[in-house]
Amino acid sequence: MSIAMKTRTASLAAIALTAIALGAANPARADLIVNGGFEFPPIGDVFYQNYGTFTNNPYAGPSFQGWNITSNNVDIVNPIVGWNAPAFQGAQILDLVGYGSTGAISQAFTTTPGQSYLLTFAYGNNPGSGPAGASVTVFGSSSLLSALVFHDTSTNGNLNWNVYSASFIANSETTTLAFNTTLGGNNGGVLLDAVAVSAVPEPATWAMMIFGFAGIALMAYRRSRKSAALAASL
Repeated sequence: MSIAMKTRTASLAAIALTAIALGAANPARADLIVNGGFEFPPIGDVFYQNYGTFTNNPYAGPSFQGWNITSNNVDIVNPIVGWNAPAFQGAQILDLVGYGSTGAISQAFTTTPGQSYLLTFAYGNNPGSGPAGASVTVFGSSSLLSALVFHDTSTNGNLNWNVYSASFIANSETTTLAFNTTLGGNNGGVLLDAVAVSAVPEPATWAMMIFGFAGIALMAYRRSRKSAALAASL
């Protein structure tokens, strides 16, 4: 291999590794929501545990990791125990209608003004309580996203999860995500799981990552050809 070709190969390798490092460090890979799967606190082998302002049994406390209960009550639920149905991910989920009253939750997280973010979550409805709905809002210095979700097809054995996905552009250094019951009762409402917010990579970052992987593929191809030529000469 000539000195010029070696130099080009070394430069390509450096660019490829830099691109991959940037991709690995990109905030798109970091979920900004704490306890978005509602796995903490673990409630064990009980059906549900109640959190909020209503204090009759089985009340467990005014809040839980990551989330603020902004209205009435919600339940952390083990759906296998209650309905023989799996969570969307992990073992636990949230019922937005708690013991004795409807509820609402919110969580604030750090954002970069001007950066695009993607919100995703899974939702169903309490199969013992019928149709359920909730509002979904994201706001910083002003409203960034507002939507309604509705679900009525969950059953014992199959919660029939839907997945919500929407993007927004932050306009402040702190952004808040909020869920509020719009339809529910009889101690059941919208079920939530796998709530996540992540930054969306800029197009230039995607291009650099693609170029980096292409560079690695090209280097691997050249090595394989060199190895094949060497083997043929023996």
